Amino acid sequence: MKRGPRPKPKTMEQLARQAQNLGPLIKPDDLDPGVAKIWDEQAPRARGVKSGDSAAFADFCLCIYRLRQCEEIISKTGLLVNGTKGIRKNPASQLAREYRLAIQRWAPEFGLTPAAGTKIEIFGGPSQTEKSSKPAIKPGLLSGQWDEQLTGLKQ
Repeated sequence: MKRGPRPKPKTMEQLARQAQNLGPLIKPDDLDPGVAKIWDEQAPRARGVKSGDSAAFADFCLCIYRLRQCEEIISKTGLLVNGTKGIRKNPASQLAREYRLAIQRWAPEFGLTPAAGTKIEIFGGPSQTEKSSKPAIKPGLLSGQWDEQLTGLKQ
């Protein structure tokens, strides 16, 4: 007998997918042309996204666009600028830092980091428990348990 939950009938599975709002990302009509260009670059690379993620993905693209704008300003004006009290750090560098942090937070949500690709669960595929009931490594030194043959003791 097969382990795990009973498979859902096809219609139930389809309903579950609809409830989870699965489907392709829907590009908003009101995107700035620069943000829309980034959307077109990044959307094909996104993995594990749902149509309900479109607003969040648009924010991700906006962060990339604004980061590029900040870097452009920094390259034109330099890292240091003249202020009222003398030379100081370019304010665009702080904005660039904030946008970088936002991008780093958003990217794993859309499967856009190397590590994120390993965490995405594919619907309809076997789960980790179904793939193998055997441990990847035998109990022993690598798993943190002493091998009886090496120690001569029984656990």
